[in-house]
Parts: sequence; structure tokens; C-alpha cells
Amino acid sequence: MTSAEARTRQRGAGMDRRRLLVALQIIVALAASVYVVWLIDWSEAVAVMAAADPRWFLLAFMLSLIAFIPAALRWVGLLRGMGVGYRLVSGYLAYLTGTFYSLAMPGVIGGDAARIWLCRRETGARLWLIAASVLTERALGVAALLVVLSIGLGLFPAASRVWVTEAAPFLAVSVLLGVAGFPWLLRRLETAALPSGYGGAGAVIRRAGTWLLQRLAPVKDLGIGPIAIALSLSLGFQLLDIAVTFAIGQALGLDLNMMVLFVAMPIVYLATVLPVSPGGLGVREAALVVVLSQFGIAAADAALLALAVFLNRVAVGCVGAVQHMAGGVRLSREMRTMRREDG
Repeated sequence: MTSAEARTRQRGAGMDRRRLLVALQIIVALAASVYVVWLIDWSEAVAVMAAADPRWFLLAFMLSLIAFIPAALRWVGLLRGMGVGYRLVSGYLAYLTGTFYSLAMPGVIGGDAARIWLCRRETGARLWLIAASVLTERALGVAALLVVLSIGLGLFPAASRVWVTEAAPFLAVSVLLGVAGFPWLLRRLETAALPSGYGGAGAVIRRAGTWLLQRLAPVKDLGIGPIAIALSLSLGFQLLDIAVTFAIGQALGLDLNMMVLFVAMPIVYLATVLPVSPGGLGVREAALVVVLSQFGIAAADAALLALAVFLNRVAVGCVGAVQHMAGGVRLSREMRTMRREDG
């Protein structure tokens, strides 16, 4: 077998594994979605929707669009810190487009991938550099969720506190210190020697570590200032997203309070970090039902809320679809072209 044939076979095996993973993710998403829909009391849901105040739904929709402003500011700021100039308007529209693709083509063209390719098309920057900015963005998003969770735990009444709530301030401080020290850690790792030995497994680990450090190299040059600003913008984005859920809950007449959502929503979004479904579809909604049920919200009410939040996201995705189609961009075709150009 020639080396070319071996590479072709290896690529084919990789594609087969990718298809299998996507198929499994879709199965998980469908199962979780069916679970949520099955929990809804549809006769009651019709009555609730008929009595719902549409102004709350409109507020939730507008807040969803506004939430992309701090998100776009965060991304553009990180890109500039890495030497890539990207317009704020383009970053905002890329978020809208990403929402559309994460809903319309889950597992094929994810929202983050769509944003990376759109940024690459406008700036001409290397794909791995833009991907590093998105990865940093995601890490800061997780850190912001942990900070919000810490705040939520700290707001619990003294009578209902347990050791977890008492540890909330330490969690918040640990997260902030970890975020501030991340670029420093990357600089130290860059100069450190990767461990030798351990046979073939060690070689794989060393190659993976070297590849990851190379891809995250732009992050090490970010100062504390840009990191702090990006984290603050991440907090703003998460708080607006919680406000969206609160507004939809008010429209449905649910007895929700912000203290509950400050704890519930970070847990829900952290559950979607694991790639068990395309873009967190289904898993996000099922996690919301499970978590809110722990706070005394009836499963049927929580399921209806989860469905309404998802439909609000679909509405935002439709806005992204309209503005994207108006630009006449064939993203999937451009992705293939750019991948060849970028090697």
C-alpha cells in the first residue's frame, strides 16, 4: 500500500467516525427533545399560551438580539488582541448567522464553525488563529457561568444554605484567578519540556500537547486587561440570557425568581458543554426541565418553558437566516475552498 493510499484510507476512517459521532449526537438530541415534549400537558399549554402576555415574549426576543452585542464586543476584542482586525457589525452578524446554522445544520456546520469561516472570509486570517479566539471565548463563557452560579448560590437564604452555598465566594475567586493566570500558564507550558516515555501513548500525548499549545499561542500574549474586559462582557451576555428566560417565564405566568435562575441556568448551560448532542439541542431543554424541577417547578411547566425558550431561539435564528441569505453567501462551499487554501 502506497503512502497516498494509506492517507486516503485514514481520511475515510476519520470521516466514518465523524458520521457515527454525528448520528449518535442526533439520536441523543431527538431522545431528549421527545422527553421534553412528552412532559408537556398540551391542553393546559394551549390555555397558558392563549392567556400569555405577548409583550413579555417580545421583550425576550429583543433581549436575545441585544445579548449578541456584548458577545460580539468580546469576540472582536479578543481578535484584536491576537492581531486580527474584525468589525463589530460583522461580529454581530456572524453571531446571528451562527445561531441559524446551529439550528438548521446541527452537527454539519455548527454555530462556532460558521463564525470562524465568516471571519476568515472577511479578514483573511488563518483559521487556527480565529479558532483560538473562539476557544478562548468559550472558556471565558464557562468562567462567567461559574461566576453567575457563585452569585446565585450566595443569594440563597441563610436558612437553606448548605456547604456548597457557603463555598460560593471561594468558587468565584478561584475562577477569576484562573482566568487571569491562564495566559501566564500558557507561557510557562510553552517553555516547559513535555514528559517523555510512556511508549506510543506518550508520543500521542506529546503531539497533542504540542499541537494544542501551538494553536493557543496567540492567547499567551493577551494581557490581564483584555481578559478582564472579555470576562465582563461574558458576564453581561450570560445575565441577558438569564433575563430572556425570566421574561419568557413571566409570559407563561410561572413563579420564577432570579435567584433560582442564577443557579439553574449556569447548570443547564454547563450541561451542554459536553458534545453529546449537536449544539446542545435537546440536552439544553431537558436539563432545564430537570434542574427547575429541583426548585419546585412542575415538570410540565418547566417543559413548556424549555420549549418556549427554544422557539425564541428559533425566531432569532430566522433573523440570522434572513440577513445571511440576503448576503448571498454559500457558506458550505466557501468552507471547502478555505480549508484547501489554509492547508
